Amino acid sequence: MAWVYLIIAGVFEWGWPVGLKLGLSDAGLRWGWIAFSILCMTASGALLLLA
Repeated sequence: MAWVYLIIAGVFEWGWPVGLKLGLSDAGLRWGWIAFSILCMTASGALLLLA
């Protein structure tokens, strides 16, 4: 089961830099993408802790 947690955590690790990239623009912050990044960081950390 630990490998499943690691694979899913890896997907979330991919998601948070993408969310930060899309959340920062010349027009200002896009809070939906920033929230998505925070969610991905939290989920990744929790899954790595479980693994």
